[in-house]
Amino acid sequence: MKRFIVGGTVIGVIVLFILIGILPSLNTIREGELGVVRHWGQATEVLQPGLHMRNWISNDVVIVDTRIQVIEVDFNAHSIDAQMIRGGVTVHYQALPNNAIRVVQEFSNMQGLYAVISPVFLAEAQNVLATKTAMELVENRAILARDIQARLQEIASQYHIVVTNVILEELVFSDEFNRAVENRVRAEQEMMMAEIERERAMIQARQTLEVAEMEKQVVVVQAQAETDALRILQSVWNETAPEMREIMLRQMAIERWNGQLPRVVGGDFSLILDDIMRD
Repeated sequence: MKRFIVGGTVIGVIVLFILIGILPSLNTIREGELGVVRHWGQATEVLQPGLHMRNWISNDVVIVDTRIQVIEVDFNAHSIDAQMIRGGVTVHYQALPNNAIRVVQEFSNMQGLYAVISPVFLAEAQNVLATKTAMELVENRAILARDIQARLQEIASQYHIVVTNVILEELVFSDEFNRAVENRVRAEQEMMMAEIERERAMIQARQTLEVAEMEKQVVVVQAQAETDALRILQSVWNETAPEMREIMLRQMAIERWNGQLPRVVGGDFSLILDDIMRD
């Protein structure tokens, strides 16, 4: 019985030693990660996602995350016209899979990489801001974010990464500058309204001139028509026999008479009355 107990104890100890020797040698690399093997501290090879065995005595594995990483930095900066600006920038970046060994060689791990590039990104963002006036920063935030991203992309390869996106947070200026911006906006709005009123007045003036010109043309046309009518009437009158002229005059007098007798009558008014009574 004691022999079995001793034998079981020995087997258990052996299994324990085997587990102690095997378990530290197993490494699991997840999707989106790479494992860089360091042999006595020197990066030698890259492990793809999966389960791997290693010599835990001489080798260790450093995980390099190739998924998108985020750096958020707050800054105080100055514009080219010496305006103080507070704000923040968010940078999305990825470690280059082909350079995983160099990331480990130069920065030890992802935390070391982050510690190095964070102040670099901050300084470069401040440098870009320093090339713009405060008003340009206010009016062109979208363009400014692209300018910062372009600058970071230029230097990203030095750190074995690629910058995929830059988001510029809200920029905060001094109270004096904000008041100056408000005054400028108000002045521009007033100028715009004055220009609109000027255009409206010009349109109304043109319309008034056009109406006056049309009325003038109508008067001219009417005058011409009356002149033509008189000319035609004169021609017909000249061609009419004298006896017919007298008949026409009497007829015109009858048509225009309002039924009231005049208080003063000159000439032979009885002839006209005879004609009216006969009608």
